[in-house]
Amino acid sequence: GVGEPYFDIRYHVVNVEGNSLISGFVPTEDNLFEVESAVVEVTDGKLTIDAIGGENTKLNFVEIASANDSEIVDNPVEVTPIEVPDSVDDGGLVPTIQPIEGGININFGAPTVSSPSGFIQDIGEAYNEEQGYGWVTEESAGSDNPEPLELIANGRDRNVLFEDETGESFREPVLDSLIHMQYPEGLGYSNVSETTAAAWEYDIANGEYEVTVGVGDPDFFDSTHAINVEGESLIFGFEPTPSENNILSINNEVFASETATVEVNDGKLTIDAIGGENTKINYINIVLVDSEADIV
Repeated sequence: GVGEPYFDIRYHVVNVEGNSLISGFVPTEDNLFEVESAVVEVTDGKLTIDAIGGENTKLNFVEIASANDSEIVDNPVEVTPIEVPDSVDDGGLVPTIQPIEGGININFGAPTVSSPSGFIQDIGEAYNEEQGYGWVTEESAGSDNPEPLELIANGRDRNVLFEDETGESFREPVLDSLIHMQYPEGLGYSNVSETTAAAWEYDIANGEYEVTVGVGDPDFFDSTHAINVEGESLIFGFEPTPSENNILSINNEVFASETATVEVNDGKLTIDAIGGENTKINYINIVLVDSEADIV
């Protein structure tokens, strides 16, 4: 069996004793796992399984049964079970992100994971008037005719355990999920991801709004994050600081969030990542400041 429980483009290949068992399985949003069976002959005393021809193949399980009713002997190798720690030092010290009551709260991530409580889940769908928000090309953002752009292939949910200052582990689904606003050419999966730089637009009444944006990634630290809201720089040049072995400690900074008051005068709140490289957005909170406008 191969696959993983959140949608991310993979190319799974499994060969057993040199025989192709799973050949080029590419998951979709509706089909994340593949299971196949075959009868193979072992002639060297070892059952051999490889992933030659695949790309980031994820193996879930193997079941082995005799095909000729012969007895399967005990495993000749003594295996020492891996000890799983009570807590996982994998996410550093991070805040718990809560929705703002009375505001608009958007979480960005993959379509296979439910939205955190109080948040609307943006899965990277292209902007359309009926939905009232979504993604457009960075080049066309803020114009009278923005060009819709689908970023579903750029959504990620990392499934990471974070730690608090006492060493207790917990999950933080808002920071655990993200969408690549820029996906560099040549990066892994750039052949299946959207590499056109993107911006996000939300239809909203003209007025003043307090906007908070969070960026970061608990697993990969290859970004220079930048966020501009209505043309104003909110986050500029934030680079995460992982430890040398890429395992986060309490003092590492891999997330950044900033808040600013901006004025909307064209009926759309526009957010772009101009000036960044591989910016990954986690969430947005939008709160009305101008009492004469109605937040929707």
